[in-house]
Amino acid sequence: MVFQVARQEKRGHLERRPHPRHRHMQELHLTDAGRDSLRDADAVIVEDQQQIAEELGVVKTAQLRTLLDGVADVVREV
Repeated sequence: MVFQVARQEKRGHLERRPHPRHRHMQELHLTDAGRDSLRDADAVIVEDQQQIAEELGVVKTAQLRTLLDGVADVVREV
């Protein structure tokens, strides 16, 4: 996690700020560049999901969503 935070901070997507009450803690804040990058990524994800759904069709897309929901449930339990 520390590596990812440092990487996003170096890219200008995150900034660390001291916690207002706990001097040993830092808060992470998304920068404008980080928000832009996140918005761009979301658009790509939506486009990819639409393309996959078109290729698979309604029935297989529903099956895939069910399987992925099951995987997400398992991961949450771990």
